[in-house]
Amino acid sequence: MVDQKRTILKAITWRAIAMTASIALILSFFGKLKLAMGYVLVETVVKVSLYYAHERLWLKSRYGLDKDESEG
Repeated sequence: MVDQKRTILKAITWRAIAMTASIALILSFFGKLKLAMGYVLVETVVKVSLYYAHERLWLKSRYGLDKDESEG
């Protein structure tokens, strides 16, 4: 079984990468740091929540796992 803390840490580290990319893209298109930061704040809350829920749902699924792995 995968610990929920691991799932949370994976979501946070991925969002840090995604946030950096979003800020860079918004700055390159619009040149507005305030807009970029506001967007990234809202996007982060929504997407971390969705990622966490998605990951936890997949952990309940046996799809694609070998028999030994799914019995964990």
